[in-house]
Amino acid sequence: MSAQGVGDYTDERTALLSAQQGLGHKYTRRLSDQGDDLRRTISLASTVQNVYRVPWKQNIVLLLAVFLVNSDSAILMSIFRHIAQEFDALPSSSWIINSYLVGLLVSQPLYGKLSDIFGRKALLLIAYSFYCVGGLLGGLGVSFWTVLIGRAIAGIGNAGITVLISTLIVDLVPLEDVALWRGFVYAVNQIGRAAGPSLGGLITDNWNWRWALLYPVPLNVLCLTFIWWRMSFPPVNDDNIDPSEQGETWSKLRRVDMSGAVSLAIANCSLLLFLDEAQRGMDVAKHVTTIVPGILWISSFGVFLLVEAFWAKEPIFPLHLMAKRNVFSSYAIQLLQTAAQMALFTSVPLYFRITNGDSHTSIAIRLLFITSGTILGGLISGFSIKRSRKYRLIIWVSIAFSNFSFLAIFLRWRGHTGWLETMYGFPVGLGFGVSLSAAYIALTARLDSSTVAVSTSGFYLSLNLGSLVGVSVASLLIQSSVRQQLRETLRDFPNRDQLMHDILSNLDIIDEVSPKLRAIIVEAYNNSLIHVWVFALLCGCLAFAVSLLMREAPLVIDQYPELKRARRRGAV
Repeated sequence: MSAQGVGDYTDERTALLSAQQGLGHKYTRRLSDQGDDLRRTISLASTVQNVYRVPWKQNIVLLLAVFLVNSDSAILMSIFRHIAQEFDALPSSSWIINSYLVGLLVSQPLYGKLSDIFGRKALLLIAYSFYCVGGLLGGLGVSFWTVLIGRAIAGIGNAGITVLISTLIVDLVPLEDVALWRGFVYAVNQIGRAAGPSLGGLITDNWNWRWALLYPVPLNVLCLTFIWWRMSFPPVNDDNIDPSEQGETWSKLRRVDMSGAVSLAIANCSLLLFLDEAQRGMDVAKHVTTIVPGILWISSFGVFLLVEAFWAKEPIFPLHLMAKRNVFSSYAIQLLQTAAQMALFTSVPLYFRITNGDSHTSIAIRLLFITSGTILGGLISGFSIKRSRKYRLIIWVSIAFSNFSFLAIFLRWRGHTGWLETMYGFPVGLGFGVSLSAAYIALTARLDSSTVAVSTSGFYLSLNLGSLVGVSVASLLIQSSVRQQLRETLRDFPNRDQLMHDILSNLDIIDEVSPKLRAIIVEAYNNSLIHVWVFALLCGCLAFAVSLLMREAPLVIDQYPELKRARRRGAV
């Protein structure tokens, strides 16, 4: 297909539907009487002309970034206690994870709108720069606070890389191929998450934990250089841009919805603090460190909604998007399925450690059943949607498939689970991979190109919020259930409170106690984990109910005769 006859775009800010590139506008006007769905589909054709200006094969470097950011965040899960121990800060070790999440949650909602204002390439280069600087600070940190600041900055870079790569897929790839490439990205995402803990442990055991944080830096510097030097991106479709202000940085900055960004950042950080305290098993209604973040979260989120609805001229997230069925259902599926996935991931190691006495290696192999299913699910989703041009039925079947597997786990994982029944985790992972990858296709299929970036930011924010909810609720269910059961069964034991504290803070104690006490501990944890399986199944059922709201949208533009003739002429 030739790009001749369309006119060269000048930079990333050139409007897609300009006078020189008016094909999409022409046919949108001609077909305006055929309904909103058809009009939205044809307007997406205006981006097709840019696909052939930007060779997607060069963008394979972006998949490397997907692997690096996901393996980096997973590496922290295996070494954060080791890092804190070196600085004599073991009680505060969780903040190595939390600082990363703070950077992620504060900046992620901003990248979509900022990339619409300043262009995809500029924001992607900034995200890479943050990620490299954060990696250096964290790896070379001379104090605990330096490491925390470095991880927060790395989280800011991670947020931009994940959002913008998914947005660029929609920008650079023909609509009918988006699902396939989205499947690749999701598969690489899961490979990075699976490889991260093992990679972190290997580097830490043989060299030093600092190298686990530093090794991505030179690779990301190479990626940054390649993007700056060799890659060009299509123009961004932004109807709010004033041509007379295209080059004025201050005019662009004034368009940023700072009040909405600040209120949402405060809300996300408050939610993080609230869940961090709640998962410790404290009395949520009485403990001040839980009450204050909870109140701040509710109030700041309310302010954000008011700002976006009545104040902001260009909201960082237009609330009217949530009225669209596919946007709402995609966000809800992402949040609920991710919460179920993270609850399972964080509970499986505990379950097999307590009930079977498995080693770390055996637990890692058991987790591989879930991870391999997730990777395969992402690829299956991409190929299936590309072939069928449909996504709704695929989402329904995949969520139902994972829910039936959760039901099997609830019924059968009651202690001393063998290797054969461990395989129940594979279809759970398969369902996750298919549904979460396909949900993004459902999100973008019915959107105008000008709202894809901000919608993608919201999609990834729902993923991170789902992770927070899943981990926190699973931890809260386990801690509260075990504490309650031990309080009853250990009432005749001397020093009951100290014994309960030791059991809840150190699992290794299970190998040192008497057989009678060991049986009590195993039963308490086993019963608590049943609550986690129920929570995950409930999230899956809610995700299936929400998926019924979805509408199907065409994923191919060749069905329209006008566009076929335009393609033959080389106009697109």
